[in-house]
Amino acid sequence: MRRLVFLTQSVDPAHPVLAATIPKIRALAERVDEVVVLAQSGGGDGLPANVDVRDVRRGDASRVGALARSSASWREACRPTRSSRT
Repeated sequence: MRRLVFLTQSVDPAHPVLAATIPKIRALAERVDEVVVLAQSGGGDGLPANVDVRDVRRGDASRVGALARSSASWREACRPTRSSRT
């Protein structure tokens, strides 16, 4: 299984600048088995089924909490899947 981790600030088709990342995520999803998107905001509406958008902030008010959650999300996204360990 090939997994790609994609970092971005926002997954929002209405964003004036960052909406351009959505076609890029779709194109990448065609080339790999799974795309894990770590974003500070937005959702995965309209993205292929093999795209998992994870909100790394989730309402954490403190910077330390947000950093800890972001680091944990990154570690989890990079962890090998069961099928890739065999």
